[in-house]
Amino acid sequence: MSSGLCPKCGTTVSSAIQESITIKGRRRAEPTYRGVSYVCPFCGCVLSVGIDPSVLRSEIAAQVLAGLRRD
Repeated sequence: MSSGLCPKCGTTVSSAIQESITIKGRRRAEPTYRGVSYVCPFCGCVLSVGIDPSVLRSEIAAQVLAGLRRD
């Protein structure tokens, strides 16, 4: 398992805290997504942000099933 250094506190980070967030576009017409942020467990610095991978997996599976049902 790899670990890195927190850019804020310099502590070696081998695990992170996951928090649920909402990702919004700049304009109102743009869609919103359920997302996650990964936070340093020592100082609370946000290490990364992205679309929630479990939501993506569920949406892809639903689209594949819908496609299979059409055939």
